[in-house]
Amino acid sequence: MSGQQTISKTPPPPPPKLSHKNLSFTTFDDQIVKFHLTTTPTGLKLGEMYIEKFPSLSKKSARKIEVLSRTKHRIDAANHSPIKLPPRRYSHVQLEAIREFCKAHSGTIIRKSASPWVAPLHVTRRKHLPNQSKPYGKSV
Repeated sequence: MSGQQTISKTPPPPPPKLSHKNLSFTTFDDQIVKFHLTTTPTGLKLGEMYIEKFPSLSKKSARKIEVLSRTKHRIDAANHSPIKLPPRRYSHVQLEAIREFCKAHSGTIIRKSASPWVAPLHVTRRKHLPNQSKPYGKSV
């Protein structure tokens, strides 16, 4: 058998998956952590170890949100003033999406800008859900 190799061993079977109905990896306000249905026993042990070692991962009140960078971002436009955009009205669906977006990111990740160069918030309709809108953009 020159140049050929035969494999005498079959590969090991994949690790078993847990199928308990209360397994999902989600943290809630009441400090409950649930793991995914597909979590392996090893992953479950590691997850429990991390939760024990880092309790702030599951406790919302213990999470510290701080500014990671002290860098000030600015646009050097010499002596030119920014382009003004006229205000526009949003539909009721769009306003609800904007309110939900602002509520979800209330000062933690997204902050209002006082810059005259800030871009408006854009709201688009979702293709698969025509009665819902999705906000995106640089300002709220």
